[in-house]
Amino acid sequence: MFRSPRAVPRRLLAATGAASALVLLAGCAGGGDDGVAEDGTVTLTYRTWIPSLEQWQPIVDAFEAENPDITIDFQGADGASDYLSELDNLILAG
Repeated sequence: MFRSPRAVPRRLLAATGAASALVLLAGCAGGGDDGVAEDGTVTLTYRTWIPSLEQWQPIVDAFEAENPDITIDFQGADGASDYLSELDNLILAG
């Protein structure tokens, strides 16, 4: 049997979506800090396995311009294996 050429991108998209959901859910779990500073600002951390952040910076800048009370802390890992290892550590840390 041959796999469809679209099967891999769909799996990658599904894995990316699942990983993003885990990160978002992990960010909502436990702790007394609700993520809002006393001055009303919010910092969101977005982690990805793409080490090159240059292509994302215009998107982050545009979002922050439209949402001045929200800051994006965009973090890239050195590849998927480092990303997954860091994600495991973050989840275990609570």
